[in-house]
Amino acid sequence: MNSKNSSGIAQNGNSMNSSRNSQNSNSSSVLPIDLVRQELVEHARKNDTLIVMGETGSGKSTKLPQFLQDARLFDGMVACTQPRRLAAISLAARVAKERCCELGNEVGYAVRFDDKTSSQTRIKYMTDGMLLREAQTDPALTRYGCIILDEAHERTVNTDILFGIVKMAQERRALKSGEKRLKIAVMSATMDVDHFEKYFRCKVVYITGRTFPIQVRYSTEDVDDYLGSSISTILSLHQSVPMDEHFLVFLTGQEEIETCITVIKESLQNRGIARKMEVLPLYASLSQQYQEKVFKSYKKDIRRVIISTNIAETSLTIPGIRHVIDSGRVKQKQFVANTGMQLLKVCSCSRAQVWQRAGRAGRESAGNVYRLFSKAQFDKMSLATVPEILRSPLSTVCLQLLNAGIKKIEQFPFIDPPPASSLKKAIDELSILKLVQQGAQGIELTELGKKAARFPLEPRLSKALLISATLKCSEEVITIAAMLSTENVFISPANKKEEARAAHQKFHTADGDLITMLNAYKAYRKANGDRNWAHQNFMSPRHLTSVTDVRKQLREIFMSLKLNLCTDSSKTTAAVRESFARGMFMNVAELKPDGRYQEFGQNLNVKLHPSSVLFGAKPPFVLFNELVETNNIYIRDVTVIEPEWVLKEGESWFKTKRLTA
Repeated sequence: MNSKNSSGIAQNGNSMNSSRNSQNSNSSSVLPIDLVRQELVEHARKNDTLIVMGETGSGKSTKLPQFLQDARLFDGMVACTQPRRLAAISLAARVAKERCCELGNEVGYAVRFDDKTSSQTRIKYMTDGMLLREAQTDPALTRYGCIILDEAHERTVNTDILFGIVKMAQERRALKSGEKRLKIAVMSATMDVDHFEKYFRCKVVYITGRTFPIQVRYSTEDVDDYLGSSISTILSLHQSVPMDEHFLVFLTGQEEIETCITVIKESLQNRGIARKMEVLPLYASLSQQYQEKVFKSYKKDIRRVIISTNIAETSLTIPGIRHVIDSGRVKQKQFVANTGMQLLKVCSCSRAQVWQRAGRAGRESAGNVYRLFSKAQFDKMSLATVPEILRSPLSTVCLQLLNAGIKKIEQFPFIDPPPASSLKKAIDELSILKLVQQGAQGIELTELGKKAARFPLEPRLSKALLISATLKCSEEVITIAAMLSTENVFISPANKKEEARAAHQKFHTADGDLITMLNAYKAYRKANGDRNWAHQNFMSPRHLTSVTDVRKQLREIFMSLKLNLCTDSSKTTAAVRESFARGMFMNVAELKPDGRYQEFGQNLNVKLHPSSVLFGAKPPFVLFNELVETNNIYIRDVTVIEPEWVLKEGESWFKTKRLTA
C-alpha cells in the first residue's frame, strides 16, 4: 500500500510492542499460563476466590479449568462461563481434544438448545445465561466445586448478575456446616481489574500473553463511510500482501456484513482480480455450522477474509489472521429510562475494545492493524464500555432475581448498582403486570409471576403467553413469541428488493405484523421446513430453524407448567391479538387527529415503521413490540387491537393515561 491508501490509512503508525503485546516464546506447546500453573493452583488451594488477568493468547480459557480440576481442590464440576455460545462450544471441543476424551464425557458444554454433557462431565463450558437459569432453581449452585467467570471484562447483564449470584452462593455455602465450599475464579483479558479486585477482595494473578509485534496504522482523517472504507482497504491489501496472510474485519451487524460480502464479490468479478478470495461472515445469529467454517483449515492460494461483529474480539483464535481492519464502531443496546425506549445504535468502541480487536492480529505471528479512524478519534473514545446493566431495562433482571429467592433487590450485591430509580421503575412495571406483590419480607412473585419467570422472555411477552392459555390460542402465541425472540426471518437483498417484497406480500394481513409472522411460519411448516422453499420466499432458513428451536423450548415450559396447549379454532385472529394486547398493554399507541400516533407510556409522538405491513394504514389503536429512534421515533412489529382488550388487564394503569373503552 502507498503512504495513504483509499481509506486514508497512514503507514507510519505505532508498533504495539509494549507490555500489552510483548513477544514471548515461539514454542507452540508451552503457553504463558503454564509458567504460572503452580502459583495459580497454590493460590486457589489457600483462597476461595482468584482473579486472573490474562492477555490475549495466554491460554487462560483452556488451561485454568484443567489446572483446577486436576489439582483435586474440590468436589463437583468446574463450570467455565462464556458470554457467547460459539466460544463455549469451541473451547469445550479444544479442551476435550487436549485431554484425548470424547466431547460430552469428561469435558462438555451447555448452551441454549444444545447440552453436550453427561454424568462423567468434570469440566463444563457454558454460556452465562445457562448458569443463570440453573441458579433460579439451585441458588447455592451445589453441582459445582468451582465456577470460573471468563471474559468478565465484557460486563454483560448476565455476567454482572452472576458476579452477585456466585458471591452469595459462596457465602451461603461457607456459613452452612458440612456444605462444601465454592471456589470462584474471575478471568479478564484487560488491565482494568481493580474493580473486580475491590468487589471480591482478593489477589490478582497477572499472566503475560503470547502475542507478537503488531503495527498499528490510523486513518489520516476522520472516516464516516467506514463500510466503504473497509471494502477499499480489503481490496487494496488483497493485491499487495502474501496470500497466506488472512484478514479479520470488524463491522457492526449482520446487514452491514452481508452487504460488505456482496460488494467485495462483485468488485472482484468486475475488476477482474485474479487472486482468489473466500469471504466468510461471523455474527451471533449465524448457525453453528456456518460459524465453525471460520476455524477450518484454509486452502493454499486462497485468501480468507472474515467479516465479523464484536463476537471475534475475545476468546476465539481464528487461524492465519495477520491483518485486522477495524471500523472502530459497535452496535450497542442503550436504554433511555425516562422514555422507556431501548435503542440499538451504532456508536464508537471503547479503547479497551479497540485494543482487544488489535490483539487478534498477533496471535500466531507479527501482524498489522488498520484503524479506520484517526488517532484523534481514538483519543476521544471512552476507556471502557459502560456495563450493559447500566444501559438496559431491568424488569427481566428483577424477575430473575426474585425467582432466585432474592426479596430485597436493592440489597443485591451488584458490582455496579443500577440507579435506585431504575430498579423502582422495573418493580413498578412488574407490579402493574401483576407478576409481583408486596410481601411480609419484601417484594415477592405472585403465582402468575412464578410462571412468567420460567420463560426466557421479557416479562410482558411472558404474560401474553400465559393469557393465551385461557384464550385457547397458545400454539399461535408461542410461535409469534418465538419469532419476536429471534432474528428477523424475512430477507430483502439489496439487489432483489422488489422480488422479496412480492414474495412476502402473500403473508401480509390487515391485522398487522404479528399475524404476518404467524402466516409465514405456518407456510414454512406446511412446506415441511424445506430450505429451498425458504429461499424461494426470501426467508432465512437459519433463522426459521432458530424459531423452531425457541418454539420447542417454550412449548416444553408450557407443558411443564400444566398449561393448556391448544390451537385457535376460530376463523379470526382476535384471540391471538387479544393475548398480546393483554400481556403487553403498556405498548399501545392511539391515532391522533393530525395523523400521528401517540404511545401511552410516555406520551411520545411516534410513527409506524416503514417495514410494517400497516405502514400507510390508519387503524385507531395499535400494539407495538419495540420503539426505535433514528431520525424519528418509530414503533415496530405493529398489530391492530381493540381498546377493550387492554383495559381488561390494565384499566387502572390506563385511567392515569386517559384511555377508556
